[in-house]
Parts: sequence; C-alpha cells; structure tokens
Amino acid sequence: MRQNFADIDETHSLITIPPGRYPCIVVDTRMHVARDGSPRWGVHWKVLSGILAGKTAAWDNLTWSERGLPRVKQVLHMLGFDVSGVVELEPQDLLGRKAMVQVEKEVYEDELTGQRIERLSVPYNGYAPYEEGADRVPEWNGEGGSVGDDALGDEGPESAESDPDGEEGMPF
Repeated sequence: MRQNFADIDETHSLITIPPGRYPCIVVDTRMHVARDGSPRWGVHWKVLSGILAGKTAAWDNLTWSERGLPRVKQVLHMLGFDVSGVVELEPQDLLGRKAMVQVEKEVYEDELTGQRIERLSVPYNGYAPYEEGADRVPEWNGEGGSVGDDALGDEGPESAESDPDGEEGMPF
C-alpha cells in the first residue's frame, strides 16, 4: 500500500454541534481542583431543543478562585440563582438548570501528545437567561467535526468504546 500522508489532517475534533447560541440544560457537574488549588466545577451542557436536542454543547468550568469569582457570579445569576448576597451551593445544585449558551470553536494543542484538538467552548460572557420556547435549528455542513462520531467518552480515548455516541462526556 502506498499513501501520501502529507495532506492528511491530524486534528482531532470533539465538536458535536456547530458554533452558535443554544437553549441548554446542565446534565452533569464534576468537582476538580484548579492549578492554584481553588475548587473548579466542570459543567456539562446539552442542547435542550431543536434538531440538535440532546447533543453536547460544551463542557465549561467554574473556577472558585478570586480571579474566577466574577464569572461564577455571572453564570449563577444567568442560571437563576440569587447572587445578591451569600450563596451556598454544591455542584449538583446546578443540575437541570437552563440557560442560553453561546459556544465557539476553540483549537489547542494537547500538551502530552502534541495533537491538535478542536472543541467548543463557552466565552466569558457566553451565558444569557433561558428563553422559554427558544429553538435554534442551524445549517450544519459538518465543517469542524461530525455530530457525535468523533467525540470522546467521559475519561478520554479509553472510554470511547463504552460511549458509542460520544455524548456522555467531553474533556474540558
């Protein structure tokens, strides 16, 4: 077999929907620790309605550090929490909360493998209050990834086989 691999794109795409603004729901949260030792919550957003309902929109992080608290406050406010004073929450308190979520394509290089990775991320001001009945049916040409097929499972490549649709978890 003879193959010229010079033009083969080695980018791994985790993009399951086109970039845009979607009505979303929190379906999973995970506790982590940020590099500075602050609590960091991983938040898994899925599209709530429309042709892409049920697809992963993005994983986003809420970092409870001094620097991250303004964004945490903003996101919690968009999720309907009263942030005018003391708030006591656990990650699971976000489950089932809805918001309009803006997702944008992000490309980075994996530090361990050197592989180029594409994923969707939520920008700093990427949240708005949920709009009842909101629906977005985008034109999807498959550019930037395929819907579901290339997404990884919860823990990365090792678990992709246990999640054939690639929708249960995305690295964040």
